[in-house]
Parts: sequence; C-alpha cells; structure tokens
Amino acid sequence: MHIATGFGINVSPLCSYGTMEITEHFLLECCIHEIHWHELLKSLHKLCGVTALNIKTLLNTDEHPYIPGWRETIT
Repeated sequence: MHIATGFGINVSPLCSYGTMEITEHFLLECCIHEIHWHELLKSLHKLCGVTALNIKTLLNTDEHPYIPGWRETIT
C-alpha cells in the first residue's frame, strides 16, 4: 500500500483486505462496510420495499415507478 506523500491518500487499487477496490466491491461486498450496507438495505426495505442492493439500484438516478421516494431515502 502506497501513501501519497504529504496527503495521506491511499493510492493502492486494493482495499485493506487485498481485494480490488472497484465500485461493486466498495458498495456491496467489502466486509469493512458490511454493517453499513446491511443497515441501508434494512432502511430501504422498511421505507420503500427494496429487497436487494445492487449497483443499478444504488447508482440509478431515475425515479422508480413502484417505489416513490426511494432516491431520497439513500441520499
């Protein structure tokens, strides 16, 4: 792991557990964030009926026709 001099920025493409830090890994898979995405799914399910998290759900900017207000829940 490399640290950018003077800034403390991690420039490694790997997370702390050695997996490539791609969007899917960061948002849905990394055990470092597991508690957070479980809480997010619980909240989305309770408030909007969302039953599964995936990249399309998290990054979609369109209003969902069957789940009004879902975008406001995660922003």
